[in-house]
Amino acid sequence: MFVPESAPDGYTRLTFIFEKVSILDEDHCVSYCEMFSNTLVREGHRMVQMSRVDHDRYAPGLHFITHTVGRIPEGPLRVCAIGATQLFDYESKLAKEFTISSASRSQFSASATSTTKNLGVSFFQNPDDLYEEHPEVILLCSSIISTERVLITLPLQRLKRSTLFVDVLSVKEFPKKLLLEIFPSYFNVLCTHPMFGPKSAPDGWTGLPFVFKKVRIFDEEHRISRCEKFLNAFAKEDCRMVEMSC
Repeated sequence: MFVPESAPDGYTRLTFIFEKVSILDEDHCVSYCEMFSNTLVREGHRMVQMSRVDHDRYAPGLHFITHTVGRIPEGPLRVCAIGATQLFDYESKLAKEFTISSASRSQFSASATSTTKNLGVSFFQNPDDLYEEHPEVILLCSSIISTERVLITLPLQRLKRSTLFVDVLSVKEFPKKLLLEIFPSYFNVLCTHPMFGPKSAPDGWTGLPFVFKKVRIFDEEHRISRCEKFLNAFAKEDCRMVEMSC
């Protein structure tokens, strides 16, 4: 769970998650696996053995959302995050000046729930309850492998037709295709890839690329304004805004 920008001086204590999916019980097979693992251990990694299911349940919340808290502009823009289970572990002091809510279908720990309350953030265990609040922007923070499962379970009928859906996956054609296929044609769609996270941008976002594509933004003033407000949150933090096709 690191990239060159987040580990310029070495890998010590950085997390390496793994699962031994299929290792044949033969000496040379076991040996190859251990040789690979030991290379990482010698570099100081924190080795975490975890099932793929657990990874996809817990990992997404460790990246984008935690670093976005506080960057959403002031005013009436109501943003909610879906699929992030460990929000606000990073730079929590920033989450004081805007309306944000979060929801997840997986279990949310008591400590995390307490943290959201301390920040003035509303947490809903059930997305149905959250959607009754009619958020203007839905930020999809699921892992790639769980995205389709998350999308087909959302109670879309409870949302306003002008809702803006934003994804932050590190691939773009895949979520674009899903969003256009699964969601009704009246929802707005913005595909984005913030190419940074808490560890790679500990001191700010200046000059870091925020890639986006306005996949479906209807030509109505309030819909255009909502999209621009969201993007401006990153532009004002001096991100390098890069519009490109998925």
